[in-house]
Amino acid sequence: MIVRAVIIGVGNSGSRFIKASHFIDPAIGKIDIVGVADTDESKLTALIGGGVPLENDFRKLLRKVSCDIIIISTTDDAHYEVLKYIKENSISFKKIICEKPIVVDAEQSKFVERSFGDDQIYVSFVERYSLAVSELKKFILEKRRSVSSVSFVWSKYRVKDARPTVGVTSEITHPVDLACYIAGVSTAATLRSTSSIICESDFVQGGMQRPETMLACVDFADGMVLTGISSYIRSERCRTMEFVLSDATSNVTEIAVLRLDSPKWDDDYLTVFSTVSGASPLDLMLSHVTPPNKNRPRRQIDKICRFLEDVISSIKGAGSPGLPNKSQALLVQDIVRRLEDGHTVSRKMFSDEAPVPRSDGLIRLKELAVLMKSGASEEMRNDWNDQY
Repeated sequence: MIVRAVIIGVGNSGSRFIKASHFIDPAIGKIDIVGVADTDESKLTALIGGGVPLENDFRKLLRKVSCDIIIISTTDDAHYEVLKYIKENSISFKKIICEKPIVVDAEQSKFVERSFGDDQIYVSFVERYSLAVSELKKFILEKRRSVSSVSFVWSKYRVKDARPTVGVTSEITHPVDLACYIAGVSTAATLRSTSSIICESDFVQGGMQRPETMLACVDFADGMVLTGISSYIRSERCRTMEFVLSDATSNVTEIAVLRLDSPKWDDDYLTVFSTVSGASPLDLMLSHVTPPNKNRPRRQIDKICRFLEDVISSIKGAGSPGLPNKSQALLVQDIVRRLEDGHTVSRKMFSDEAPVPRSDGLIRLKELAVLMKSGASEEMRNDWNDQY
């Protein structure tokens, strides 16, 4: 099955989607990139060698190119504009893939809720496709466990980053989604309470105030509590989650630890410890490590490839229950929006230096044009995503 796709936005995220499209399992299907749009002229110029339609205005692209999948990988606050145009102009498509968060406020969420079917939009919560996450879901199902509490640290370094952002409220959507997905939280879940402390600062390039760190606590009506911290000013990437598991009698039985994307993308680990004996250290029950050399050409993009393959399968009527659909994305959005109402501390911390142009992104895009024209070259397979 050949699926025609257009990509709106070719920054880091859009570029990774383009690369992943070249490594789809042929037994599942094939993705042809038939159009690219971006407001940055230099990015489009770098992609000229790809031989596909290029537009500064996504509207022109959607009007002139027919496609099966529309991939929205623009900046966070631009998603709504694209979705609104698709709906109001009856643009034909089979599936929409949207970067997280799907939209950024309550009114936009209401528009998405009433305008699109549940399985028309899938949001790029690709951590669901980690093999370590799959192992944890399998363990919970086989042992008939429930999740009593989840704690997380989800952070990375984006000080003076040139990319536009709504702040760390975008980043925190990942652990919130994973907690809900692994715990099997219903999209109709009731929240008893949410509380948060948000630190705003001028960490972004240009000195604009944005949320850079959030401490969050969410109490679900079914008894699960989610606590954690997410930040854009940590010195290195950290994506760790701990799940306290209970049996049918509500007795705590295990603690499961997920460590994702460490040291590089898709280097994922799961460890499960028994708490039954109460001894210290905890008794190791299960240890899973994503094989570092598994499927070498897809190194560091395997989760995105698996996500895209699942979307292709859904077009054929066989997608998995793990696909992050519209309702699940809006549940995450609602939780994060409530957290945004917490206590905010605002301060100036970083010097307001003039923006420094980055050329490495354009170099990568020129390499990407080679991919789009002639397929993946051997020398690019192992280092493409090191910068991400």
